Amino acid sequence: MANDTIARTRQIAYIHRPGNLVQSVLNNCNLCKLKKEQTSHQLMGKLPTYRVCPTPPFQKVSVDLVGHFLVKPTMTSRSQLKVWVLMYLCDVSKALHTEVIDSMSSSAIINAFRSCFALRNTPEQISSDPGKCFVGAKNKLEKEIGQTAKDLVDYWPSINWVVHPTEAPWRNGAVEAIVKQLKSSFKMLPNFKLTLLEFRTLITEITTSINNRPLGILQNDMQPLTPNHLLLGRNFSPIAPGTTVNADTSLLGLKGYIQEVYTTWWSRWEAEVLPKLFVPGPKWNKAHNNVKVGDIGLLLSYKGSAGKILTVYKYCKVLEVIESQDGLVRKVKVEYRIPSLKKKEACDDIRRLVLLPNLPL
Repeated sequence: MANDTIARTRQIAYIHRPGNLVQSVLNNCNLCKLKKEQTSHQLMGKLPTYRVCPTPPFQKVSVDLVGHFLVKPTMTSRSQLKVWVLMYLCDVSKALHTEVIDSMSSSAIINAFRSCFALRNTPEQISSDPGKCFVGAKNKLEKEIGQTAKDLVDYWPSINWVVHPTEAPWRNGAVEAIVKQLKSSFKMLPNFKLTLLEFRTLITEITTSINNRPLGILQNDMQPLTPNHLLLGRNFSPIAPGTTVNADTSLLGLKGYIQEVYTTWWSRWEAEVLPKLFVPGPKWNKAHNNVKVGDIGLLLSYKGSAGKILTVYKYCKVLEVIESQDGLVRKVKVEYRIPSLKKKEACDDIRRLVLLPNLPL
């Protein structure tokens, strides 16, 4: 870009040794900085404590929606129905549970959550992106819990709902990686439309296959450690497992077997999976100056659907900084204006913020 600028200036005037001057102008040019899209960066945050502590399956979960998909209500139907898949992922064991829903409404999300709670128990914490359906479900759940009697509240305790900033998929990276695996499985689907029942069956089979994935490093001749080991006590196999003739089938024997499976799984998890969680990543491995209150910048956002995504910038001002436990700022509260000139506030990740230098407040 510097050479192009020098060539254009020489059409008007000759500048002796223009290199440093041109580079200085380009470094302070807000429009040039906008085109380069140099968003703010910060050192990768520390792993949350609950991610490295053995906990019951699905006690801390992350959720996301995948879709839509077109299916037929019945085999003889000519109409098509839109459905979505709710990804319900355990943050520690990485076990996956899925539910097929036919709407993006908050009521449909709540019904899907109740199905998950009935099968996997009520979680202590749910993490999600700020989708309208998730936020609406959160608000409705909190309202229902607040209006019910004390005995119902004790039966269904309040859930700590963590909503990540907008357009920051890296904050929900675990479930996004599973979404990628799910989508890659759809490449093997037939071209004809499936019925709703066939689609549910297929999603369940894909979920079981994903839960059969190895989590740690293979040691000796041991079977790979998988989420199904924790959920089923063994890896899923299309062949029914054999029954040991001398197996202890009493209640005390079965209780001891279940306890042994649980203890063995977490001991292997601490030896094979836990060390991999502390391997530094290829990016965000350097600390930068913190964003300050009053900084002026451009808020990066995207509009449109797949294949027609447009990059949009909005002038914004930092109103509040939210420090992490290590004292670094990774999330800020900004103020910007929409086309109607009405002020709006949003909580965003700093990696969506392009700071503009040398601007008076």
